[in-house]
Amino acid sequence: MITVTMSVSIGADRSRVWNALTRPAELIAWSPDRTEALAVDADYPKPGGLARWRYRLYGVPMPMTESPVEVIPSERLRSELRLSLVRFDQTWTLTRDPDDPAHRTRVSLKLISPNAIPMVGGELDRFRVRELAQQLVDENLRAVRTWCERDH
Repeated sequence: MITVTMSVSIGADRSRVWNALTRPAELIAWSPDRTEALAVDADYPKPGGLARWRYRLYGVPMPMTESPVEVIPSERLRSELRLSLVRFDQTWTLTRDPDDPAHRTRVSLKLISPNAIPMVGGELDRFRVRELAQQLVDENLRAVRTWCERDH
């Protein structure tokens, strides 16, 4: 398995960041790859629940399912993501930023992926999978930071 973890400081409180991660309309607005909510449980995110999204991987639209596994409001959201035949484990962790605990949130994103991803006509090897995972984590952290720090 390949594990990639990165974090960023966001100029917003934890409740604001949590809303960006858990409200479907906000997720679609800031996410670089989620383009549409296909079917999202009314009580999303709830452990054992299910959300289906339209997702874009390298420009190719495909369905993605998300099953929350651990939900601690304003602290942690761990989900199993499934894109076609591939499963990923994704964990968002929110803490107070020690440099400015009143106004900033430290947000970490951990993505665990398989060593290889099957593709039509071959597979992505572990080096390309690591590169893809790093790119996805980085893009999502940048996007949620931009979204949470702008005026709504």
